[in-house]
Amino acid sequence: MLNSSQTIDPQDLPLTGRQEHEAAKVVDSLINRLGADAAFGNPISSNGHVLIPVAEISTRFGFGLGRERKISAKHNGDEERGRGGGSGGLAHVTPIGYIRVDDNKVSYIPIINKSRLTLFAMGLGSLLIWLVSRSFRP
Repeated sequence: MLNSSQTIDPQDLPLTGRQEHEAAKVVDSLINRLGADAAFGNPISSNGHVLIPVAEISTRFGFGLGRERKISAKHNGDEERGRGGGSGGLAHVTPIGYIRVDDNKVSYIPIINKSRLTLFAMGLGSLLIWLVSRSFRP
């Protein structure tokens, strides 16, 4: 990743280097935007309590470049360069709990994701049934 002291002139890079440079700038920009402010929401005051929302942030990025050389009949048999590229990304923010601040007491209260808990229980139940059924085989 780039830091603020690095300066690169993209025109000095070969084509794939320029694309990689631009991709790195986009990823750095998104990561800088998804800092602590995205994970911790604005404090909410109510009835003498302060609640601070907490979220989990996950990101995924993918980049790809390609180039195929071929002989072009259009250009008197000269070699013609092919190229291509693509990128994609995802940022996902999920609330996971909140911090509660009372009179000189701070506590974290998680948000229970019932769907995730149900899927885990179903998977564990399936595994146990499979293990028990294997023990009864001759």
